Amino acid sequence: MEEQVARLTSLGRRSYLVSSLYGTEEPSYSTISFHQNMSDLDELRAYNQEDPEYAKAIAQLPELIAKPPTFELSEVLTRLRA
Repeated sequence: MEEQVARLTSLGRRSYLVSSLYGTEEPSYSTISFHQNMSDLDELRAYNQEDPEYAKAIAQLPELIAKPPTFELSEVLTRLRA
């Protein structure tokens, strides 16, 4: 996951690796990336489909996760520092 965040950051995307502080009995980690609009998100998703490094990272997920990954779309309600 660290490599994925580094890859996104190298592409100029604001991305972070975060850990949940509540709601799970086991450690929970997520990758978060910020997008200015939906077309920016769609562009990244299309890029990921063509990127062999992304495919390699996704192939490693089953051995790391206890349940299937989820994709969530959220709106930032407060300004975050870059």
